[in-house]
Amino acid sequence: MTVDYFLPSYLRDSPLYKNNKRLYSSISLPTQWNAADCSPYITIVDDENLTVKYIGPGRNWVDAASIRANYSIPPEVGLYYYEMTVVNCGDRGCIGIGLSKPATRLNRMPGWEPNTIGYHGDDGNLYCERGTGAKFGPLYTTGETVGCGINFFDKFIFFTKNGVILGIELLFNFDGYPFGALNKSKIMGEMYPMCGMESPNESITVNFGAKPFKFNIDCYAKKIFERAEKRIEEEKQKAIKAAADSAANSIQNQAEVINTTNPIANPSNDEIINHNTNHDVAVVESHMNAIDTNITDTLTSTPSDIGDVVSSNVPIISTPTTTL
Repeated sequence: MTVDYFLPSYLRDSPLYKNNKRLYSSISLPTQWNAADCSPYITIVDDENLTVKYIGPGRNWVDAASIRANYSIPPEVGLYYYEMTVVNCGDRGCIGIGLSKPATRLNRMPGWEPNTIGYHGDDGNLYCERGTGAKFGPLYTTGETVGCGINFFDKFIFFTKNGVILGIELLFNFDGYPFGALNKSKIMGEMYPMCGMESPNESITVNFGAKPFKFNIDCYAKKIFERAEKRIEEEKQKAIKAAADSAANSIQNQAEVINTTNPIANPSNDEIINHNTNHDVAVVESHMNAIDTNITDTLTSTPSDIGDVVSSNVPIISTPTTTL
């Protein structure tokens, strides 16, 4: 499978893709598992590097193992989603799907370590940077498919099972984005797709978008992108109005100053207005270019701080929070 340029169908509706295809062609999306970023207790069993199997002793949680994808998820895409199908639940079905920062320990399940989050099949719990989970969704086992998505526009993480989204989205914060303080976890830096296993004979296969998903991500993404485009346009219009109001006030103030100080020895008001109008139109146009650049930069910059992962419909079990 080539990894030079890969774009799942749902991303073709992204406003960034529509407006800047060159940017999209320069980024790399996750396409397969990374054999070099993997616990020794997990092995890749197919040529496409999509199917993995647990080969450790599987005695208990100390034998847990995880693997990450070959590329991190670029925020430029706005929305990212992948799915994992359980080929064999093994002896105990201790399988997890989630997201991880690079360099986290791989002898743990997703969500157990700082900078990771995971939804587990054996108990249906959500784990976020700790070994104690919160009740979240249904269990999953052999033949079932679960998915994990991250929305950079609306700032949340979500999970699915067999094509159905689970509950209310899990909100998280980028740097400076305010939300409650229900769980002061912080997931910082690049985020990678991640899966984990713990008991003998467990096996999963992953779909990073080369095949159709169980979940209708195309329809879901279209709605997300339409909302994003609407917000971008609203921000542009607000900025245009603010720049125009500022230019008009500047012209009026200058004219009033000249009339008050020496109306005979200075150019006429019409000359002042014509001169300043031309100048301020240029200022507004320059400001609009800056607005477009700022919007793109905001959406394409890698978040330095993703925090406060919470679920408003799931109680967070009270345990000491890891300090990052």
